[in-house]
Amino acid sequence: MKELEMPLGMQLDDAMQQLYETAKDGNAYYAEFGDRRINSNMSIDEAYITVTGMNRVNFKDFQKRELEKMETRKENRIKTGQWLSK
Repeated sequence: MKELEMPLGMQLDDAMQQLYETAKDGNAYYAEFGDRRINSNMSIDEAYITVTGMNRVNFKDFQKRELEKMETRKENRIKTGQWLSK
């Protein structure tokens, strides 16, 4: 299996797409993603489970809920004058 360098900050979906595209040459590829190793033989869900412990759908739902919580906290802090402005 050949290593493929991934730029820092790349999204997991994009990293997997790059692995799949590169593997069209008939070789299998892997990349280090954070402290985990993903490879071109994995499904998207397998990669998400490896990296996040959740499949893609569950992770996206979790991410959406967390962002909504953060936005709610921000709005509440703005309303109470606790939000730091520039």
